[in-house]
Amino acid sequence: MINIGSNNDLTLRANEQGKDEISQMSHHFNAMVSQFETIITNVNQSVSSLNNATKQLSNNIAVSHQGGAKPIGRD
Repeated sequence: MINIGSNNDLTLRANEQGKDEISQMSHHFNAMVSQFETIITNVNQSVSSLNNATKQLSNNIAVSHQGGAKPIGRD
């Protein structure tokens, strides 16, 4: 678990071998890290989409200020 935190690598997982409390804790820790990884991936995808939409909006505003030209993304 220390390696996962110190490397900032959410693809690493703790060893779940065994049937004791540590193994159970490792299993639940891995599930939590997996959920974190999914959330962070979704946020990154949303940020990318928002960034693209912002660029398109900025381009459309620039075109409309120039007058007459057809805005990008419009058919």
